[in-house]
Amino acid sequence: MAVAITITDTTKNPIVIPTGTTTTPFSALTVVDTTVPDLETVTVSLSGYAYPLPADDIGKLSDPTGGGTFDATTHTFSETALSTGSPTAATTILNRLVYTPPPVTGGNQAYAYATVDVNGVTTNNVQIETAGPPKISLTIAHEPVASGSTILPFGAVQIADAYIPADTLTATITVTDGGVASDADGLLTGVGLGKTGTGTYTVSAPYSYTLQGFLNKLVFTPATVAPGATRTTAFELQVNDAVTKLSADDRTTSVDTIGPTPMPTPPLIAGIVDEQFVTTGGNAISPFRNVTISDTNSNPTDSAKITVSGGGTLAGPTWRLIRPEGFSPLLPKRPRH
Repeated sequence: MAVAITITDTTKNPIVIPTGTTTTPFSALTVVDTTVPDLETVTVSLSGYAYPLPADDIGKLSDPTGGGTFDATTHTFSETALSTGSPTAATTILNRLVYTPPPVTGGNQAYAYATVDVNGVTTNNVQIETAGPPKISLTIAHEPVASGSTILPFGAVQIADAYIPADTLTATITVTDGGVASDADGLLTGVGLGKTGTGTYTVSAPYSYTLQGFLNKLVFTPATVAPGATRTTAFELQVNDAVTKLSADDRTTSVDTIGPTPMPTPPLIAGIVDEQFVTTGGNAISPFRNVTISDTNSNPTDSAKITVSGGGTLAGPTWRLIRPEGFSPLLPKRPRH
């Protein structure tokens, strides 16, 4: 009598699993065999690809009871058992088979397609996608921005993730100053961006390229920085995949807000003494012995001009006469006070 076998497959494709996990991809298959007892042979052949892994690394199948064999060269699993009733031996074997995927790196995925054969009756409906975590690249540290201007802190960032139907990617951004979440350094704005707490924001999208577009256009408006000062603001970026529950975290991005150039201030002269006395007859006096000069400008070069009236001459080792009544000393640079 001919063997009458039917395979019912209610698999919802693709079966998506995160890298580093396993699945029982044939749990939705039922094999009916109208001829019992019957010796049933289950053969499952895998095909597919994984990027950037070698083409021959598409995972493996195993029976947790230790039965059957898997040929890594042909990517084929085979196991035979005697079926005596319902559920059939083929159903039991298929339902417990475990698929172990290859490791998948960030932003990539591996695909496996299974053809199931039971005594010559086949189905090829099962598709398995193994997803790696999201990947964040091209973040930039210490981008300069002038106080009073704006900047796109994620203007060059790229986001990659495995394509998964009905998926959602969520980026969480934490603005920090000195490692602490803060709103004091400025405000982040953009399409789809929501503020969730002190220094924290989120934006979501169904695809990695859509999320990347949102991040590229986020605008940071830094708080005012004092003249001559610089403030560094750091941005922690985390991207989460709703289906795989995998995430990527990047702490490279930072912005240096540079304050305006300080306005120069005039030097300060102190210690001038009026109406000092000295006797004639070739005697001399140091009229500026109590004078102090301070200059708060950065790396100043100071010079002094002195005009003498009423007679007499002014002398010193670094002085030069610029006109009969005027002398100009060549003073060294003074440190900033």
